[in-house]
Amino acid sequence: MTIEACFDLIDDDGSQTVSMDELKQAIIRFDLRLNDKQIKVFLSRLSDKNATYISRDAFIKRFWSAFTYENIAEMDDQE
Repeated sequence: MTIEACFDLIDDDGSQTVSMDELKQAIIRFDLRLNDKQIKVFLSRLSDKNATYISRDAFIKRFWSAFTYENIAEMDDQE
């Protein structure tokens, strides 16, 4: 499954963003057993400062960066 397909599974309302609630539902669905605090920390590490959601583009970049160990800033410079 691609990162994009994973995002689409989590983005229940098709808004091209993943909210805290959508992330929480995905974590429950995938049986990851994280509590609310852990979910909030996870989302905060994925999203921009103080955001309560993450955009599709940011989600893909950050997961790709974690997977490939690339620096997100370097990825932004390539666009």
